[in-house]
Amino acid sequence: MFAQDLETIAEFDKRPGNPTVSADGRVFVTMSALDNPEVNVLEVMPDGTTKVFPNEVWASKPTQGTVVGINSTIGLQAVGDHLWVMDMGAPDKGQPPKLVAWNLSDGSLHRALPIPAPALVGNSFLQDFAIDQERGIAIIADMTQPFASDTGPADTRPAFVVVDLDTRLARRVLENHPSMQPAGDTIVLNGRAVTHKPKNGEAFSPQYPLNPIAISPDSEWLYFGAMGNTKVYRLPAAMLSSSTIPERLVAESVQFYRNKPETDGIDVDSDGRVYVTDVENFAVGVVDENGYRVLAEDEDRLEWPDGVAVSRDGYLYIVANELNNLPALNAGTDASTPPFYLHRIKIEGSR
Repeated sequence: MFAQDLETIAEFDKRPGNPTVSADGRVFVTMSALDNPEVNVLEVMPDGTTKVFPNEVWASKPTQGTVVGINSTIGLQAVGDHLWVMDMGAPDKGQPPKLVAWNLSDGSLHRALPIPAPALVGNSFLQDFAIDQERGIAIIADMTQPFASDTGPADTRPAFVVVDLDTRLARRVLENHPSMQPAGDTIVLNGRAVTHKPKNGEAFSPQYPLNPIAISPDSEWLYFGAMGNTKVYRLPAAMLSSSTIPERLVAESVQFYRNKPETDGIDVDSDGRVYVTDVENFAVGVVDENGYRVLAEDEDRLEWPDGVAVSRDGYLYIVANELNNLPALNAGTDASTPPFYLHRIKIEGSR
């Protein structure tokens, strides 16, 4: 499958973030936090048009004095009867990060779970996450922001933030584990390095730790890795189910799974195939027992494939949003060339 197999579902003037597909085939996207959108969550209709979900109030930034709304987001997951969204918060406005879920049937609020400060660090960057329905927990990938806008590189402390969906208790797990670390290589597209230019400092190429994360449909395995590394790891999801499990045992349960490209998003099908984005090569591919192989590549329509989602009817949905052309990742220069895309391709597996 290559460029001709990409089916474009929707085009956007503003960057989408991640996609997800509900059990009955409804498609949703976030609008990327890195673009500071006015509306954060959209449903993509079968004809490619979009509508706000669940409503203008919840999909927009909170007004002063309320936490109703989404400050900024990248990660979302349609799980069972609910659409979950990770609100990254706005600490400077007194808005903590929170995990929000709405009922898919009518858009009413199901849960709103603020992430408590003890589970966070100063540069926490909560984006991709997985919902473990079997154990009633959310596992959030806290990449920690690798740069400070004013000064330069920042120390990263990647970790899982595990949230009990009933008790609302949250804890930080496996902080700085080797599986979450970048390899030290610069991400390069078409000969141009991803580069951040701080307000008061020299330009540099950030190193990106833990980012992609997904849980298998049977809730047995949690797959994850660093964006700036070429390895997929996994651990039994049950190892994150209780704070009584010693962290030493959790760490010992982490397994190297397969090699991958430098990847921003992953998802897993019911047969254990791991679908990955390949940001340097304008491609998406699959990791399985045979290694890594490319499923689709297109320099025009897959520039920075960000998030992916496997559907029940055997499609892989892909957001391509040119993050590399943002000023924050392009030495202060905006080289964006809309439209940005939501595509899909037919695949062997399904959720």
